[in-house]
Amino acid sequence: MYEQGGDVDSIGRAEHVALRHVYRCLEVAYMNPTKVNKILSGKLKTNVNDLYKVAKEG
Repeated sequence: MYEQGGDVDSIGRAEHVALRHVYRCLEVAYMNPTKVNKILSGKLKTNVNDLYKVAKEG
């Protein structure tokens, strides 16, 4: 939806979630590929609760 030209407001309304949640999901979706690879290879330990923090660190 976002990549098809949708904005965060319309996504939030369509999914019935707060804008902050949409922004947090976008941070994870566009996370630094190096960090994604480290998480998947087990070199960077994280859990679901901390995933948003890792994504935000860039």
